[in-house]
Amino acid sequence: MGQTVLFTSYAAAWCLVAVETVVLLELVRRVVRLKTEMYEAMPSVARQERLAKGTFVDFAARDLASGDLVRSSDLRGAPATLLFIGAGGVEAEPSEWMLGTAAGLLDKGEGRLLVLCDGGADDCAALSRGLAPLRLPVLLDEGGEIRRRFLVRSTPAAVLLDGQASVDMYGRPDESTDSDGRST
Repeated sequence: MGQTVLFTSYAAAWCLVAVETVVLLELVRRVVRLKTEMYEAMPSVARQERLAKGTFVDFAARDLASGDLVRSSDLRGAPATLLFIGAGGVEAEPSEWMLGTAAGLLDKGEGRLLVLCDGGADDCAALSRGLAPLRLPVLLDEGGEIRRRFLVRSTPAAVLLDGQASVDMYGRPDESTDSDGRST
C-alpha cells in the first residue's frame, strides 16, 4: 500500500513537470513569434543596420595628441575597439562616466582602444586632453564621416574589430552585440 502511494505521487510529480515543460516551451515559442512579427512590421529605417561581420572599412584620421595619421590598415595584427563619441558640448574635463567607460573598455578588451571624436576640432582636442591620463588615442572624425562608414547612427557606440581590422561586433559601451545584432 505504501509503495503504491509513493509510486503514484512520483508519477504525478513527473507528469506535472512534463506538463509545465510543454506549457513553458509553447510560451517561449509564442514570445519569439511575437517578437519576430513586431520586428518585421517595423519600418526598415527604424532597424539598426550593421555591417556584416568581416567587413573591412577603410579610414584615416588624425590623432589629436600626437598629430599622427592613423589608418584602418594600421590596426591589423590585434583586435581593436573603436569608441565613437559625439563631442557636442564636451567639457574640458571628461565626465566620470566617460572616464569609467574608457577604463572599463581598456580592462575588458584585448588589443587597442581608440576614441573617435565626432565634432569640432576644439571640442575633440579638449576631450583628448581630458583622456590623456588614460593614454588613449583620440582621433578626429570631423563631420562624422568614419562613424557613418561604420553605420553607427548614435553615440556613444563601440565597434570591435578583429585582428584583420574587420568588423567583429557592435555595441554600446555597456553591452556588446555581434554584427547581426544579437547580444553576447
